[in-house]
Amino acid sequence: MSRIMMPLLIVQFLLGMFANLFITFSISTDPNPLAVVFTGGSPALMVHVLIAVVLLMLALQVLVTAAFINRRPVVGVASAGFASIALSFFTGIAFVYSGYENDSLSYLMAVGFLFGLIIYGSLAGRGEKTTPAERPTKTETGTSNTIPGL
Repeated sequence: MSRIMMPLLIVQFLLGMFANLFITFSISTDPNPLAVVFTGGSPALMVHVLIAVVLLMLALQVLVTAAFINRRPVVGVASAGFASIALSFFTGIAFVYSGYENDSLSYLMAVGFLFGLIIYGSLAGRGEKTTPAERPTKTETGTSNTIPGL
């Protein structure tokens, strides 16, 4: 799952930089500025927001999966990854509601992205590791993954 997140995080970063450098943000008096992103915003900004939602859902899925496999180090890393993506997501929403004026929120969005990229990159680089109980056992006739007596 974290291998899917890496390219999404990179595309998310590039879209965010594109929006920051080349898009004029709508200054609307609409009570819901997020709605303005989809009704009057640029396509790049719309895709940026949609990818943010997908990343948050994937981060939650990685965390839940890590909790089910019951490996504490992986749960810790997945929790940190979810926290970094959540930081980016919610500061992004707050940035839109600030009228795109609060640079601190934009900075926190970038910090969350950077930590997320590092964390999910480390998860993706770990590969599949098995516990000693899951490893095949060596017998006289060769390797066996079966339960004796079945």
